[in-house]
Amino acid sequence: MDSREELTIMSFILSNKKQRWLSSLDGKNRRKQLNRLAHQHDLDPRFMTAVPVNQDSADDIEALLRKSGAPDECYVMSESASIDRKSMQLGEALTTVVGNYFGALLVCIPGALAYYEGEDRERYILKRN
Repeated sequence: MDSREELTIMSFILSNKKQRWLSSLDGKNRRKQLNRLAHQHDLDPRFMTAVPVNQDSADDIEALLRKSGAPDECYVMSESASIDRKSMQLGEALTTVVGNYFGALLVCIPGALAYYEGEDRERYILKRN
């Protein structure tokens, strides 16, 4: 498993779901597990901040992430196989996921800062200090 994925799981997934995520992402169950990203049920709400409705464009979300220290590049975990496990420029990744109705986690700073997009346009900044 990629260390960025492990840090993200350990930081932002609910305690009772962590082991399942850790054991599923390396094997044949990866796709099935990543499909859970369609809805945020496994994310720990203590570290989630909803993106304001008036700031929910890709550019606005990038600005919010940059204010929290996001670098130029992020790592993508997604139910969309075409971008899963890719490192992408933050702006490109956001343009790809925002409003496209699939679940994704954009890992900006492993274990500390990520962006979540769900299939129902659920949008959250995930942050730990």
